[in-house]
Amino acid sequence: MIAVILAGGSGRRYGAALPKQLTEINGRKVLEITLDAFQTTPGITDIIIVAHPDHIAEIREIAEHNGGPVACRVVAGGNERSDSSIAALEALKSADGAEIVMFHDAVRPLVDSAIISRCAEGMSEHRAVAAGVPTTDTIWATDESGRIVAVPDRARLCNAQTPQCFRLADIREAYARALADPAFRATDECGVVLRYLPECHINVVEGASYNIKLTFPHDIHLVETILASRVPAP
Repeated sequence: MIAVILAGGSGRRYGAALPKQLTEINGRKVLEITLDAFQTTPGITDIIIVAHPDHIAEIREIAEHNGGPVACRVVAGGNERSDSSIAALEALKSADGAEIVMFHDAVRPLVDSAIISRCAEGMSEHRAVAAGVPTTDTIWATDESGRIVAVPDRARLCNAQTPQCFRLADIREAYARALADPAFRATDECGVVLRYLPECHINVVEGASYNIKLTFPHDIHLVETILASRVPAP
Protein backbone atom coordinates (compact mmCIF):
# COMPACT_ATOMS: atom_id res chain seq x y z
CA MET A 1 0.00 0.00 0.00
CA ILE A 2 1.79 3.07 -1.32
CA ALA A 3 1.04 6.63 -0.19
CA VAL A 4 1.73 9.38 -2.74
CA ILE A 5 1.84 12.78 -1.05
CA LEU A 6 1.40 15.52 -3.62
CA ALA A 7 3.54 18.45 -2.48
CA GLY A 8 4.27 20.03 -5.85
CA GLY A 9 2.08 23.14 -5.55
CA SER A 10 3.63 26.57 -6.01
CA GLY A 11 1.15 28.31 -3.68
CA ARG A 12 0.20 31.07 -6.12
CA ARG A 13 -3.34 31.37 -4.75
CA TYR A 14 -2.05 31.27 -1.21
CA GLY A 15 -0.19 34.54 -1.71
CA ALA A 16 2.77 33.76 0.58
CA ALA A 17 6.52 33.68 0.03
CA LEU A 18 6.59 29.91 0.50
CA PRO A 19 4.12 27.32 -0.84
CA LYS A 20 1.51 26.05 1.58
CA GLN A 21 3.20 22.71 2.22
CA LEU A 22 6.25 24.54 3.60
CA THR A 23 4.31 26.97 5.79
CA GLU A 24 4.88 26.47 9.53
CA ILE A 25 2.12 25.67 12.00
CA ASN A 26 3.17 25.60 15.64
CA GLY A 27 6.81 25.24 14.65
CA ARG A 28 6.31 22.41 12.17
CA LYS A 29 5.90 22.57 8.43
CA VAL A 30 2.56 21.49 6.98
CA LEU A 31 4.24 18.67 5.05
CA GLU A 32 5.76 17.28 8.27
CA ILE A 33 2.33 17.07 9.89
CA THR A 34 0.85 15.34 6.84
CA LEU A 35 3.76 12.91 6.61
CA ASP A 36 3.29 11.86 10.25
CA ALA A 37 -0.22 10.56 9.55
CA PHE A 38 1.04 8.13 6.92
CA GLN A 39 4.14 7.13 8.87
CA THR A 40 1.99 6.12 11.83
CA THR A 41 -0.81 4.27 9.98
CA PRO A 42 -0.43 0.47 9.90
CA GLY A 43 -0.38 -1.04 6.42
CA ILE A 44 1.42 1.76 4.57
CA THR A 45 4.51 0.15 3.05
CA ASP A 46 6.01 3.00 0.99
CA ILE A 47 5.70 6.78 0.77
CA ILE A 48 6.50 8.91 -2.27
CA ILE A 49 6.52 12.68 -1.87
CA VAL A 50 6.18 14.59 -5.13
CA ALA A 51 7.91 17.95 -4.70
CA HIS A 52 7.95 21.22 -6.60
CA PRO A 53 11.33 21.36 -8.40
CA ASP A 54 12.16 24.70 -6.76
CA HIS A 55 11.80 23.19 -3.28
CA ILE A 56 12.97 19.62 -3.76
CA ALA A 57 16.07 20.02 -1.59
CA GLU A 58 14.07 21.32 1.36
CA ILE A 59 11.44 18.62 0.99
CA ARG A 60 14.13 15.93 0.88
CA GLU A 61 15.50 17.34 4.13
CA ILE A 62 12.02 17.16 5.68
CA ALA A 63 11.67 13.54 4.59
CA GLU A 64 15.08 12.64 6.04
CA HIS A 65 14.47 14.36 9.37
CA ASN A 66 10.94 13.07 9.82
CA GLY A 67 11.68 9.45 9.20
CA GLY A 68 9.64 6.59 10.56
CA PRO A 69 9.06 2.93 9.93
CA VAL A 70 7.99 3.51 6.31
CA ALA A 71 10.51 4.04 3.50
CA CYS A 72 10.10 7.52 2.00
CA ARG A 73 11.49 8.94 -1.23
CA VAL A 74 11.13 12.29 -2.97
CA VAL A 75 10.63 12.87 -6.71
CA ALA A 76 10.21 16.06 -8.72
CA GLY A 77 6.74 17.01 -9.88
CA GLY A 78 5.50 19.27 -12.67
CA ASN A 79 3.45 22.38 -13.33
CA GLU A 80 0.04 20.77 -12.87
CA ARG A 81 -1.31 18.31 -10.31
CA SER A 82 -1.64 15.68 -13.02
CA ASP A 83 2.06 16.13 -13.88
CA SER A 84 2.94 15.35 -10.27
CA SER A 85 0.71 12.28 -10.22
CA ILE A 86 2.31 11.04 -13.43
CA ALA A 87 5.76 11.62 -11.89
CA ALA A 88 4.76 9.36 -9.00
CA LEU A 89 3.57 6.68 -11.39
CA GLU A 90 6.90 6.91 -13.24
CA ALA A 91 8.65 6.33 -9.93
CA LEU A 92 6.58 3.16 -9.51
CA LYS A 93 7.53 1.65 -12.87
CA SER A 94 9.13 -1.35 -11.23
CA ALA A 95 5.96 -2.21 -9.26
CA ASP A 96 3.78 -4.97 -10.68
CA GLY A 97 0.46 -3.10 -10.69
CA ALA A 98 -1.32 -4.99 -7.91
CA GLU A 99 -0.38 -2.46 -5.26
CA ILE A 100 -2.86 0.03 -3.83
CA VAL A 101 -1.85 3.65 -4.38
CA MET A 102 -3.25 6.41 -2.16
CA PHE A 103 -2.96 9.93 -3.54
CA HIS A 104 -3.12 12.63 -0.86
CA ASP A 105 -2.76 16.41 -0.93
CA ALA A 106 0.19 17.49 1.23
CA VAL A 107 -1.85 20.55 2.19
CA ARG A 108 -4.51 18.45 3.96
CA PRO A 109 -2.45 18.13 7.16
CA LEU A 110 -5.39 17.15 9.36
CA VAL A 111 -5.78 13.74 7.75
CA ASP A 112 -5.38 11.02 10.37
CA SER A 113 -4.99 7.27 10.70
CA ALA A 114 -8.76 6.82 11.00
CA ILE A 115 -9.41 8.32 7.55
CA ILE A 116 -6.46 6.53 5.96
CA SER A 117 -7.52 3.20 7.47
CA ARG A 118 -11.10 3.60 6.23
CA CYS A 119 -9.71 4.10 2.74
CA ALA A 120 -7.55 0.99 3.08
CA GLU A 121 -10.50 -1.05 4.34
CA GLY A 122 -12.65 0.24 1.48
CA MET A 123 -10.15 -1.11 -1.03
CA SER A 124 -10.82 -4.63 0.26
CA GLU A 125 -14.39 -4.30 -1.03
CA HIS A 126 -14.15 -1.90 -3.97
CA ARG A 127 -11.97 -1.34 -7.00
CA ALA A 128 -11.34 2.31 -6.08
CA VAL A 129 -12.33 4.57 -3.19
CA ALA A 130 -12.01 8.21 -2.18
CA ALA A 131 -12.60 10.07 1.05
CA GLY A 132 -15.49 12.50 0.99
CA VAL A 133 -18.18 14.10 3.13
CA PRO A 134 -21.81 14.93 2.30
CA THR A 135 -22.17 18.55 1.32
CA THR A 136 -24.07 20.68 3.81
CA ASP A 137 -24.70 23.59 1.44
CA THR A 138 -27.21 23.96 -1.34
CA ILE A 139 -25.27 23.93 -4.63
CA TRP A 140 -26.25 26.04 -7.62
CA ALA A 141 -25.31 25.19 -11.19
CA THR A 142 -24.89 28.34 -13.28
CA ASP A 143 -24.41 29.16 -16.94
CA GLU A 144 -21.71 31.38 -18.46
CA SER A 145 -23.59 34.54 -17.49
CA GLY A 146 -23.83 33.52 -13.83
CA ARG A 147 -27.55 32.70 -14.03
CA ILE A 148 -28.70 29.80 -11.85
CA VAL A 149 -29.87 27.00 -14.12
CA ALA A 150 -30.19 24.05 -11.74
CA VAL A 151 -30.19 23.08 -8.08
CA PRO A 152 -28.78 19.53 -7.79
CA ASP A 153 -30.16 17.25 -5.09
CA ARG A 154 -27.92 17.91 -2.07
CA ALA A 155 -28.50 14.39 -0.78
CA ARG A 156 -26.47 13.04 -3.69
CA LEU A 157 -23.58 15.51 -3.47
CA CYS A 158 -20.27 15.06 -1.64
CA ASN A 159 -17.33 17.35 -1.00
CA ALA A 160 -14.28 15.63 -2.45
CA GLN A 161 -11.28 14.99 -0.22
CA THR A 162 -8.16 12.87 -0.28
CA PRO A 163 -6.84 10.15 0.02
CA GLN A 164 -8.06 8.83 -3.32
CA CYS A 165 -7.13 5.17 -3.76
CA PHE A 166 -6.69 2.88 -6.76
CA ARG A 167 -5.02 -0.29 -7.88
CA LEU A 168 -1.78 0.78 -9.50
CA ALA A 169 -2.69 -0.97 -12.75
CA ASP A 170 -5.98 0.95 -12.95
CA ILE A 171 -4.56 4.41 -12.34
CA ARG A 172 -1.74 3.70 -14.82
CA GLU A 173 -4.25 2.75 -17.48
CA ALA A 174 -6.47 5.78 -16.77
CA TYR A 175 -3.53 8.17 -17.18
CA ALA A 176 -2.31 6.36 -20.31
CA ARG A 177 -5.72 6.94 -21.91
CA ALA A 178 -5.83 10.53 -20.65
CA LEU A 179 -2.44 11.39 -22.11
CA ALA A 180 -3.66 10.25 -25.52
CA ASP A 181 -6.36 12.95 -25.36
CA PRO A 182 -5.11 16.38 -26.54
CA ALA A 183 -7.89 18.05 -24.51
CA PHE A 184 -6.91 16.32 -21.27
CA ARG A 185 -7.23 18.40 -18.10
CA ALA A 186 -7.76 17.08 -14.60
CA THR A 187 -8.14 18.37 -11.06
CA ASP A 188 -7.79 15.04 -9.25
CA GLU A 189 -7.33 11.32 -9.80
CA CYS A 190 -11.03 10.55 -9.46
CA GLY A 191 -11.73 12.89 -12.36
CA VAL A 192 -9.18 11.07 -14.52
CA VAL A 193 -10.54 7.62 -13.69
CA LEU A 194 -14.19 8.67 -14.03
CA ARG A 195 -13.59 10.05 -17.51
CA TYR A 196 -10.99 7.71 -18.96
CA LEU A 197 -11.57 4.43 -17.09
CA PRO A 198 -15.31 4.52 -16.40
CA GLU A 199 -15.42 0.75 -15.93
CA CYS A 200 -13.49 1.32 -12.68
CA HIS A 201 -16.19 2.38 -10.23
CA ILE A 202 -15.14 4.69 -7.39
CA ASN A 203 -16.90 4.45 -4.04
CA VAL A 204 -16.91 7.21 -1.44
CA VAL A 205 -15.72 6.33 2.04
CA GLU A 206 -16.19 8.49 5.10
CA GLY A 207 -13.81 11.41 5.24
CA ALA A 208 -14.09 14.08 7.91
CA SER A 209 -15.21 17.69 8.09
CA TYR A 210 -11.83 18.56 9.64
CA ASN A 211 -9.88 17.07 6.71
CA ILE A 212 -9.68 20.50 5.08
CA LYS A 213 -7.34 21.67 2.35
CA LEU A 214 -5.24 24.76 3.01
CA THR A 215 -6.22 27.19 0.29
CA PHE A 216 -6.08 30.68 1.80
CA PRO A 217 -3.96 32.17 4.63
CA HIS A 218 -6.87 32.29 7.09
CA ASP A 219 -7.17 28.49 6.84
CA ILE A 220 -4.01 28.26 8.96
CA HIS A 221 -5.87 29.48 12.06
CA LEU A 222 -8.49 26.76 11.71
CA VAL A 223 -5.78 24.09 11.36
CA GLU A 224 -3.98 25.47 14.43
CA THR A 225 -7.19 25.25 16.46
CA ILE A 226 -7.94 21.68 15.42
CA LEU A 227 -4.37 20.53 16.04
CA ALA A 228 -4.45 22.12 19.49
CA SER A 229 -7.61 20.17 20.32
CA ARG A 230 -5.79 16.90 19.54
CA VAL A 231 -3.04 17.50 22.12
CA PRO A 232 -3.85 15.55 25.31
CA ALA A 233 -4.19 17.64 28.42
CA PRO A 234 -1.20 17.26 30.82
